[in-house]
Amino acid sequence: MVEVTRYPNELLAEYRGELYFVSTVDVPDGFVRLREIPTERYEHAKHADQEVPVNDLDAAYRDKTRATWRGQPFVLDKIEGDKALAGYDGRDAGWAKANGLDGNQYDWFQGWLAVSELEDVHVDRTDLLARWKREK
Repeated sequence: MVEVTRYPNELLAEYRGELYFVSTVDVPDGFVRLREIPTERYEHAKHADQEVPVNDLDAAYRDKTRATWRGQPFVLDKIEGDKALAGYDGRDAGWAKANGLDGNQYDWFQGWLAVSELEDVHVDRTDLLARWKREK
């Protein structure tokens, strides 16, 4: 069975054992903004964004569920039944159009793909915390 990560393509942080959406926009150097995720439960919910030092985070990352379809790379956004909504992660606009994907060469091509045709499905985790600590 093919599954997509719980929060596909989102920037996430673990802070004091809890999971948050995270942003580095409009915060002082060395800090991040945490936003509670509506579907998560928090022991001490604040119902407001909070700024915390990068060094206080347990982890920060982005997970992407990747797959190959017809020999080309894709990022999966969600699964519904036997179809996967996927964004084309390649560079061949002609191939994307010829294979029935919606979109254009400047933004994004995507389409609903048969799950049974997906190959090499895996989660690609980018560790953001290590990068942010180096940039401080």
